Amino acid sequence: MEQAGIDGGVFDVVVIGAGMAGLSAAAFLGDAGRRVLVVDSLDRPGGLLAELPLPGFHMSAGVHNLAGAFADGPAGQGTLAAVTEHLELDGFELLPLDTTYEMRYPQATYRIPVGREAWIEMFARQHPAQENALSELVDVCERMARELARLPISPDAASLARLPVEAPLLLAYSTVNTLDVLRHRLDDQRLVRAVSSLCEPYLALPPARAPFAVWAMMTNSYLTGTYQCRGGFQRFADSFAAAVRDRGGTLSLGSTVTEIRTQDGQVSGVAGRDWQVSAPVVVAAMDARQLLRMLAADVLPRSYRHRLESTEVSSPLLSVYLATDLPIDPEATAYEAFHVGTESLTLERGDFLGIHVPTLNDPSQAPPGQHLVELICAVGHDAEDPFAQAAGMITRADASLPGLADHLVPLDPHAPTPYAIRRFSAPYGWACTPRRVGLGGRLRLGHATPIRHLYLAGQWTQPAHGIPQVVASGAEVARLITNDRPHHPLLPLA
Repeated sequence: MEQAGIDGGVFDVVVIGAGMAGLSAAAFLGDAGRRVLVVDSLDRPGGLLAELPLPGFHMSAGVHNLAGAFADGPAGQGTLAAVTEHLELDGFELLPLDTTYEMRYPQATYRIPVGREAWIEMFARQHPAQENALSELVDVCERMARELARLPISPDAASLARLPVEAPLLLAYSTVNTLDVLRHRLDDQRLVRAVSSLCEPYLALPPARAPFAVWAMMTNSYLTGTYQCRGGFQRFADSFAAAVRDRGGTLSLGSTVTEIRTQDGQVSGVAGRDWQVSAPVVVAAMDARQLLRMLAADVLPRSYRHRLESTEVSSPLLSVYLATDLPIDPEATAYEAFHVGTESLTLERGDFLGIHVPTLNDPSQAPPGQHLVELICAVGHDAEDPFAQAAGMITRADASLPGLADHLVPLDPHAPTPYAIRRFSAPYGWACTPRRVGLGGRLRLGHATPIRHLYLAGQWTQPAHGIPQVVASGAEVARLITNDRPHHPLLPLA
């Protein structure tokens, strides 16, 4: 833990949260000469990239791959590639994945490859009459990606006025759901089901509620390439933390902020149980709903409190982390696979089970002869027994990896179960519906809050959830604070 020496300190900016949005904001603020303190209750940086405390194993809590790390795509350089290059980050190695993910349905299996032509060819093999329609669909995704790259993350009135000229496709699709668009463009319902498969695991929504614009951006990113980090994603997060320190910033890990202090409608600092610091600017790179707990009751306007209290959040997910000495054939098992028990386009809760095996691509993440496995399933907001749910998920996974249940290796010899679990109550922040993301995201919170010099960064604000997006969000907040080309496209970085 890194706590010493902050009590009574004075900083230019305090960042609450050492996830990727907070680290990105802190690094860019350090570039601008600001003295920054980053505070997080966890004992290691990275947020969802942070490694679980499992000796001998290297598995992040909730990230399976990185998109946006490509050097060149339809819209140019990816966000993560541009940021890591600009900040001169090192100490990690990204491994390209040949297959992005696999979808298994009762009557068909689709292993989704990297690359535009490979993606079209894979689907066209099972649906040959749809090849031209698939090609046109990818064209739309690439055009929308180019339009998005020309837009600012936090547009001003002038930027919004130019949307009909600069982003006509994004504007046209900004409030349309994925299912309606795919049904209009593809004639085969089984193909619609397969092509829309990103929605449930990555948006926690059925295609009928998921925004087509977000689906298009995700599809384009996956076609351009996804990456794993050798030795685990903690190394990637650590490189951002090192960049903060190299620029004079301070990380206080294992420290919990209990209060954001204000004076005359403006932030004045933050405090924990037995410490306090002063700062004229605070960045809340965390669950935005925590503002209700950290700020005095009469500080936030009633309308803003209502938004925090009543806006729909993303559906919960349950992750089960386990190790096994079962031999797993990479030809038969994908790095990440989703098993769906129905061909229906309206999945019920629990209809899909994700099976993620990071050691298929990077054996260094577990001891020799062992594999790490993460199981993921949508669960309810009610208080179901997570261990009973985990046992059921392991039984289901055993059907795809025969013998798994009998070949579990204890992650912690002192724990009551050989596996670990974590329930994510709102894994993607606000529900990723068309009204809350992109150009139609009027209900999504902006970076600025009603409290002067209190900003939001991360998946609860613009542009959306996902590691490239929250890194971009942090960089954008730094630009707003330093008045460095705000309301301009993020890339290229100056």
